[in-house]
Amino acid sequence: MKNKSDQIQKEQQVYNKLETRLEELNNEVRQLEGQLADYNLALDKLRTNTRPEDVKNTYHHVKNNNEKLKSELDEIFLQRKKYE
Repeated sequence: MKNKSDQIQKEQQVYNKLETRLEELNNEVRQLEGQLADYNLALDKLRTNTRPEDVKNTYHHVKNNNEKLKSELDEIFLQRKKYE
């Protein structure tokens, strides 16, 4: 009985380690997919002769929009914390 319990405990530890590793690998895959998407987009822009200024303008527009949304979300979060 004791041996069986020890074996189950060891298997659970191995399972937990494997699950953690799976999560790490999934995160790495997501990051690499994001990089690949960026490279593919850059390559597409190169093939269609998009001007670098257009890409830079789009970047700044998206960045400013993201900062605005971040500020709004932060404000909502602070309001919620205040009410709680």
